[in-house]
Amino acid sequence: MTAKKIGSCLLSGLLVLSLVLILPAGSHVSGPGQDPPLWWEIILDLRTQGEYRLEGREGRFLGNYTFAVRWLGSMERDDDDYLLYPLDCELRTWDAQETASASNAVTFFTTGDFRDRPSFVFNYIFRQGQELHLDFGVNGIVIPQAEGPDRTLLLFPASAENNQHDNEISYNNFVTKGSNRIALEETEIYAGSLKRTYSWTWKNRRWTLKQQQTIFTSHSHEVEVKLAIIPHLSRAGKTY
Repeated sequence: MTAKKIGSCLLSGLLVLSLVLILPAGSHVSGPGQDPPLWWEIILDLRTQGEYRLEGREGRFLGNYTFAVRWLGSMERDDDDYLLYPLDCELRTWDAQETASASNAVTFFTTGDFRDRPSFVFNYIFRQGQELHLDFGVNGIVIPQAEGPDRTLLLFPASAENNQHDNEISYNNFVTKGSNRIALEETEIYAGSLKRTYSWTWKNRRWTLKQQQTIFTSHSHEVEVKLAIIPHLSRAGKTY
């Protein structure tokens, strides 16, 4: 089954609201034998630390970055599917630096000099057999900060179901440690509040030929995702 998506949440400074969510105290499932939940509160925290290197006809560029994302929303059962409702999406931290060595000069770029920022998109939660799978990703940015023909896309984290691509690069193929498969047993969300932590390391190194020139690119990052899903028995305070 494929879940139905209602909206998406981008870290662009514009808040995408599909519902207004007021969390009633004491409404979560506390034990077995109760009625099934009417909806689930979802909190997803993603933290990333990475670095990159690009060497080409324009020079040598070294960069590093860290960022943290928090996504808030909810989910409802809809027959055999689930409806996902985003409430809020926040880029809680974003720090980046780049050193450019070109034309016998060295230039330093700091966070404020970067044209783009990470933007998080939570697409779906969907059933696959007896499991629920999460599909989300962080849109990458173009590097280096200097204009020129050697610019390329810096990939940011994605879950296995998202598997974003850049030319010949499939994100899932370059997870070197841990797993970006974000899934859990469907029965778990009916048993009470749950918390999960997922982590992985991603790394890609490649050489490309552009206009008879060889361009070397290396980028890597470490990711930690903390997921909390809290079932609720009452719709009190929940409006659409």
